[in-house]
This record gives sequence, structure tokens and C-alpha cells, in this order.
Amino acid sequence: MHCKLPTYRNEKDETGLPIQKVGIRNVKAPIQLKHKKGKFVEVIGTFSIYCDLSKRFKGASMSLMQRLLFKSIEGHTSTESLIDITNKLIEMSEHEAKSAYAKVKFPYPIQTKSPITDNWAPKIYDCAIEVTNIDGKVRKYLSVTVQYIATCFTKGHKVLMADFTYKNIEKVKIGDEVIGLTEGHVRTFTKTKVLKTLKNESNSLVDVTVDGQTIRCTKDHKWLVRCNPTSNLVWQDTNIITSKYVKDLQYQHLNQSDFDKGWLQGVLDGDGWFTDNQIGLASADKEIIERFDKILKKLKIIPRQHRTNKEKYIVRSVVYKEKEVEKIHFYLQSANTNNSGYQRGYLAGIYDADGSVQQRVGCQPVIYNSSEDILLRIESYLNSLRIHYTKSINYKKGAPVTHIHNTKYKHTKDLWVISITDGFKFFTYCPGVLQRKQKTGYTLKNIRNQSQVKSVLPIQDNEEVYNLSTETGNYIVNGFIVHNCPCSLELAKHLCKTTGKESGGHQQRGFAEITVEFDEMVWIEDIIKDVEGEIKAIPYPIIRKQDEQNICHIARVNPLFVEEASRLIGVTLDKNPDVIDFVVVCNHEESIHQSNAVAVIRKGDLLK
Repeated sequence: MHCKLPTYRNEKDETGLPIQKVGIRNVKAPIQLKHKKGKFVEVIGTFSIYCDLSKRFKGASMSLMQRLLFKSIEGHTSTESLIDITNKLIEMSEHEAKSAYAKVKFPYPIQTKSPITDNWAPKIYDCAIEVTNIDGKVRKYLSVTVQYIATCFTKGHKVLMADFTYKNIEKVKIGDEVIGLTEGHVRTFTKTKVLKTLKNESNSLVDVTVDGQTIRCTKDHKWLVRCNPTSNLVWQDTNIITSKYVKDLQYQHLNQSDFDKGWLQGVLDGDGWFTDNQIGLASADKEIIERFDKILKKLKIIPRQHRTNKEKYIVRSVVYKEKEVEKIHFYLQSANTNNSGYQRGYLAGIYDADGSVQQRVGCQPVIYNSSEDILLRIESYLNSLRIHYTKSINYKKGAPVTHIHNTKYKHTKDLWVISITDGFKFFTYCPGVLQRKQKTGYTLKNIRNQSQVKSVLPIQDNEEVYNLSTETGNYIVNGFIVHNCPCSLELAKHLCKTTGKESGGHQQRGFAEITVEFDEMVWIEDIIKDVEGEIKAIPYPIIRKQDEQNICHIARVNPLFVEEASRLIGVTLDKNPDVIDFVVVCNHEESIHQSNAVAVIRKGDLLK
């Protein structure tokens, strides 16, 4: 015999407060679901059932709810099964309930074939059926999550521009030129246009620690890495690059004030002159004159400009006032010449004045000068910045002539040439104002330095993230080469070449969480077919290169922001006569931004 155990749930509750929802949740059980074609499929369902509780009772009978649940789902599970559960919950005298809720979540497989190669495989959709029974009124809901391809560094990360300066990623605009990397056997740095800028929010963020920097990006953003120091370079997602090796362009933060002091001294050493009562600059390049005047204007000095036909210089910009000359002298003497920002500025200035590019020697930058003091300074700064170079005397006829204005420096009878073998590093460290003297035709092999990724750590944060779409499909952030998907980019180029269709690289994943209220039966297959028919660019369980090429083309010609996706789906559901009400939550997961974009659209009062 079983002795009767005491129960307290039927005792009177002293607080006098009713409870709106009490029950059991996340109960897993095998269930059978009926496909539209009539077949049954067995999956694991996750159930939650609740009812309200009168203020007269202390508690609800959880064991009765469990028995009711498992008895109701014997055989195949349907909307009617959940309605039956809610009715019986209300009928249970133990609760005096007036409202009841039942919900089951389940994975729903649908056989799907790839668009070109006809590879069949089950595609899994996250679904749910929910029933509410309030004061005798029954409402039924179906929820489906549809995945699609939508169009992913945080604010403040630096993008390498075409003029070798770095700009915050959030300030880069469509049409700007940045430095990218060509694909193929010999990867070459080149100028590439920004085709699209993307801004979003993401909570799938990681902090990447490499070369003393911490870079925050989305976990699926692709980096160009080596698995070991000598292996081939491959593109890999951020979340798997721990201990891998990356080409390091050795980005360093630039203090603009120190850089300006160095640049001013460098350009004056090359094309300027200064005495106790006069400081001036003569140049045929308006960019140099404009930069010179801009720095002096920060000191509230307006130089006088002269044009002459007797010399080949177009402009002389001169300061005559004694107090202003003293002010410039003090400004230059206050500089810390051991500061890397000053040294980078000085080399940029002297290169703008006395430098050129040797096209025949791999776009090698060279600096000509005959002053022993200036040559020693250049060599000292190059050594300090660890930029490799060679030094030689120029014996060639027609070599550039260094115009000597600064009598305070001792000049030799020979014209010396400093040839910089680390050309790409020199330009990224010492960006001058003359783009005609800057070349990008360096190969990836020219980048000697590589660094090991120390860690990739997930963070619990939600931030704005940014991404760029470029002609090359990649760009450089904080000195590292990043990309969305090189494979799809190459396939897109092949598609354009062979068929004339334009395409692009992979975009980001979008998820539409769709909930509809219905009266008569609504098939999951019908909702998915209608939505995917409007979205067009969707992923498949199995794809080959031909499929990927096709999907990339569809995504390119049908770009979708999160707002557009939510409205497209909303219009589609509104046309369905079986749908009484709906709510759509679209979520776009970014790759180089560190946050997701979200849009919510609804028809009526559902889930308001």
C-alpha cells in the first residue's frame, strides 16, 4: 500500500495574489509531425505548458501537468494536441484556471536541392507551434526561422587608405580609395575603390590579440593567415586563428602634432631655407606648399607667396616677420627628435622634397641629398624605425640635383642616394603629401614581418560594427589584411568573365523569426516557400562551386538591408489569406562589424 503524502497546494494563500503563469518548461520528448505531403517525421520537441493560478491556492500540480502533457502527445503531435492540453489545464479543478498556454519547439527538416548541381539534403528549420486559451478564446500561432544572405570591425579601427594614411573605418565613404590585395599566384598591393560601406550592430564579438594590439571584430570575419611560419597563406575565420601567423604591416598610432613638426623640418631641409630673419619654402608641387601653409596657419602665421618665371619653382612661400620667424624656430626646436612620430614626419617631408621612385627596382623609394648632417639624420631615423635601406653615391648623368638653400649644413661634392628596400613599410610609416611619389606595386612577399595571434576571446557586448566592400574584396585594418570570403570573390570574377554577370563576395547571414496567427491549418512548407521566394538569396545544406557562384550573383543583384528584408517578408505574409496576424524579427549577423542589425515589423497586435 502507498501511504498518502501531504500536499500543501490546495491550502489557502495568505498573500491574496493570483499568478498569471505557472507550469513546466523545456520538457523534451520525441514527437511525430505530419508533412504537407502526408508523411510523418519523428523529431525531438521541447514543450512548455502554463496556466494561471487562482489567489485561493498556494501552488499548482506540476506532476499532473507532466502526465497530461505526455498523454496528449501520444501518436502524432499537432495543433489540436496543444489545444487539448490547454482545455484540460483549464478544466483541472485543482487550479481554477481561466487561461492556459502550450508551446512546442522543434527542428523541421525539408529536403532541399542546391540551385545548380541538384545535390539533395535535408535543410533544418527551427519552428514552434503555440496555443493560448484565454477566457474560452483559443488563438493559434506558428513560428518559423528562415535563414538568408544579407549584406564587421568596431568603431575606431584604422583602414589603410590609397595615400598610405590611416582613417577610422566609420569615416570611410563610398568612392574612397584604399589599399587592397589582388588575388592569384602573385598577390600584389593595389589601390581599390570602396563600393559599399556597411554599418550594423552585433553581439557576436571577439577580441583578437596580436602584435601587442587588441582588435575587436565579429567572430566570422576572415583574416589572411599561415598555420605555421612557413606554410601557405589561407583565409580563415577569426574564431579559429589562435596561434596562427598573420602578415603584419606593423601599424603604429600616429601623433599628428609630432608628425607635423617632423614633416616641416624635413621639407625645409630638402626644399627650404631658414635664417635668423627669414624662413621659406620653394616647390613646384602645390600639395607641398598647401601642407606647409596649413601647418603655419596652426601657429597663426600667414606666409607670403611669390611666383617667378626666372626659376623653375612655381611658388615660394616665405615668412619675413622676425617674431614669426622666432616662433617657427621655437616650434621646431621644441620637438622631441627621438619620438617616432617626429621621425616618421621628417622622413615623409624629406622624401616629398628630395625623393623619387625607382620604377626599375621594384618601385623602390630613394632620397637624394648631399648634406652630411641631413644624410646622418635620415639614416638615424630609418634605423630607429627599422626600415631597411642601402646608401651609395649617384654617378649617373642626369641625376636629380639637390638645391642647396640651407647654408648651415655642410655639403659634400657628391650626391648620395639612400635606397629604401622596405618600400611598402616606408610609405605606410611615412605618408607624404605627393601621391605621384607613392607606389603600391609591392607583392605580399615584400612584407617580411609576420606576427602570431596570441588569443581570440569572446566578449559579452553589443556594439556598432562597420564593414567595407571593395573592388578587390579585401582591405587592411590596423596593419592586417582582412576579407569576407576570397573563394566566392574569385568565383564571382570567373562568372563575370564567362557570362558577363556581375557578382561579389559572400555577404552576411540574415535570420527572419516569423510568427503568424492562424485559424485554419497553415503549412510550414508554404510559409517557407513564400518567404524564400521573395528573399531569393538563401543558403543550402550542400553546395558546390557552381552553386556558390550562382548564390553570390543572386545576393549581389538583390542586396538586402535589414529594413528591406523585414518589409519584403511583411508584404508576403500580408498577402496570405490564411494568416490572421504576424510579427517578423529580422536579424543580420555581421562579420567585420561587432554588432547585429535588427528590424521588427508586425501587422496587428501580435506580440505587441
